[in-house]
Amino acid sequence: MRNSTESSGQTAYTGDQVLNIDTANKFVTFMAHRGWGPDGKTIYYIITGGTPDGPAKMMGLMNTPALSTLLPAARDLYNFANGIRGDGSFGFQEGISGAQLGDTKYSPICKISMVTWANPQNATLLETMNDINFEKSQGTITVQPALVFNNNYMLDCPIVEIPKSSS
Repeated sequence: MRNSTESSGQTAYTGDQVLNIDTANKFVTFMAHRGWGPDGKTIYYIITGGTPDGPAKMMGLMNTPALSTLLPAARDLYNFANGIRGDGSFGFQEGISGAQLGDTKYSPICKISMVTWANPQNATLLETMNDINFEKSQGTITVQPALVFNNNYMLDCPIVEIPKSSS
C-alpha cells in the first residue's frame, strides 16, 4: 500500500497503486490517473495489473501475463516519450485513450503505445485522437507499441468515474 496520497508527475506511476484498504467495508481506494479521452474530455483511470514484469513491479502491480492474451480486445493508451513535460506516465504530457466509457471499442485493458516527437522542441499539447492522427500524418510524431523485450506493455486500467464532491 502506498505510504502517501501525495503525487506529482511520475510519482503517481511508481510504487503501489493502492491508497487504502478498508477490510470492514470491503472497499479499496486506488490512485486515479488523469488523461484525455479520444474527444479531449478529461478521464480518470486506475491501474490494477500489468505486464511484463519490469513495468508491473515499478508500478507496484502484480505481473499479470494473461493480459497479453487480450491484446486483440485492448484499447490503445497513448503515452508520450518526449515533448511537453507533464504528469504523464513517462514525465511528459498526460496520455490519450483510444476509447472511453460508452464507446463500442472500449475495453478496461490497455495496450500502451508511445508517441515520440521528431523534434521535441516543437511539441504542442495533444488532447484528442484527431490531434494524434493529424501530427502523425504530418510526420511530426511517430506512434509505436511500447515493447519491453518484444512483449507488449499492457495494463488493466479501467476508466472510472470520479464522484463529485458534496459541497
